[in-house]
Amino acid sequence: MSASPSKTDILQRWYDQAWTRGDLSALDDYFFPSTTATGVLPSLQLTRADFEAFVTALRSRLERISIRIIHAIEQDDWLAARISFQSCCSATGKPVSTSGHVMIRFEDGKMAESFNQFDYVSLFEQMGQLPQDTVAACLTGQGLMWR
Repeated sequence: MSASPSKTDILQRWYDQAWTRGDLSALDDYFFPSTTATGVLPSLQLTRADFEAFVTALRSRLERISIRIIHAIEQDDWLAARISFQSCCSATGKPVSTSGHVMIRFEDGKMAESFNQFDYVSLFEQMGQLPQDTVAACLTGQGLMWR
C-alpha cells in the first residue's frame, strides 16, 4: 500500500500542472465544484470558475512561470505555505518575482477552501503596470492616475 501524497506535494503538483504548464483541467483534480478562494482579489471570494479565469488572465501576462513552496506546515486538514513565484513579463521579457502565503483546507486529497495573500502590487510594478514604489507613494497621500 503506497502512502497518500502530502498536502504540500498536492499543492506543488497543482502549481506545476495549472500555473506552469497551463493545464486548467487540473482544476477538476485539485478542487471541488464548491471550492472557494479568499484573498486572491480584495473583497472577493473566487469560485472554481472565477479561479480558472484568474489563472488564465495572469498567465496571459506572464511566461515561464515557476512556483516553489519555500516553507510548509501541515496540521490535520490544513496546510500553511510560503510561496515563491518567478516568471517573465510577456510584454517586456523582463524577469518578475513575488511571494505569498496560502492556508488551505483539504478534504479527500482536494482543496476545499483557501486563503491567499500574494504581493500583487510589486508584481504589477515589475511588469510596468503600476508605478515603482506604489505603496510608499500611497502612504504619502498621493493617488494613482489610470491611463
